[in-house]
Amino acid sequence: MNPDSLDGAALEKALASKLQQLLAGISWLRGWRVKRVASSAGAGLDLVASIPVGDSVVTLNVDCKRELLGSAFFLNGSQYSTAA
Repeated sequence: MNPDSLDGAALEKALASKLQQLLAGISWLRGWRVKRVASSAGAGLDLVASIPVGDSVVTLNVDCKRELLGSAFFLNGSQYSTAA
């Protein structure tokens, strides 16, 4: 996948497909779902992966970006940094 050749919708579709491939490669992980979310521009959410874990469901919210920035990671609604 060459993200430089994809526009917004095509990039989201390609990343959703890749996430599905990654989840499908985990043999013990069952019942997961990946869906594209129709949101307004700048809403910060393009894909949602729902992954059952025990009696709960873990939700992975994905904001698709053409370029990855280290300062763009969020954990539990708070910005996450890998800097020491």
